[in-house]
Amino acid sequence: MKKFLVLLLFFIISYSLTGENYIRLLQKDQWGFLDSQGNIMIPAQFDYAGDFFEGYARVKKNGKWGFIDPSGKYTVKPQYDFVLEFSEGLAAVKKGKLWGYINPKGELIISHKYELCGNFFEGLAWIVVDKKYGFINQKGKTAIKPQFEMTGIFSEGLAWYKKEGLYGYIDKTGRKTIQAVFELAGNFNEGLAWIKINGKYGYINPKGKIVIDPVFEDAGDFQNGKSVVIVSEKYTIDKEGKKITSSDEEK
Repeated sequence: MKKFLVLLLFFIISYSLTGENYIRLLQKDQWGFLDSQGNIMIPAQFDYAGDFFEGYARVKKNGKWGFIDPSGKYTVKPQYDFVLEFSEGLAAVKKGKLWGYINPKGELIISHKYELCGNFFEGLAWIVVDKKYGFINQKGKTAIKPQFEMTGIFSEGLAWYKKEGLYGYIDKTGRKTIQAVFELAGNFNEGLAWIKINGKYGYINPKGKIVIDPVFEDAGDFQNGKSVVIVSEKYTIDKEGKKITSSDEEK
């Protein structure tokens, strides 16, 4: 009942529960946080607030971005033009037109020198220099020279890249393990990645072999051995591409 009343009083938007079990709260155009029981833990006071990652949430106040801890105290005062959430101990921050990285104390670890950058995954983050994508390590050293039109994150040791309009995959040394022959490509999850060929979606393994034929109008990532696909209608498949029925789900 208490939770129901809270839902009536406040418009809550929550993408995920944090490590501290906080849920984002939107009240009168201001953001704060509730706990999982619906108690207000951080009053609505921010122009925007993101979820907690690694113990910190990004917040916007008076046009600038910073970070708070679960008590609502600023760990990094709002001073940046934009920020990403913390990932593997670092957060990407934008000042002016360039991006760099800070640690949870707000110390600048990697200077502002990138046109664009992403979060760290598996020790590497994509960056953009002279409109080309490459990767750096957590010390800011170039791991893969900027050379691609676009890249994804590293997942299960591989990242997709785009070159001359097509997609393939590289390993952490920058070696092209799967050549760019796909119209689109996704991240590897549970040993499979969705790809698009001739307007249809299917799945490949880390060697680039098609293991589920491209017959779908759309396809998602595998989780717990299942993925959602669309062929006229939405349904779930297993790793062999077989449709999972409701009776299969109950087993």
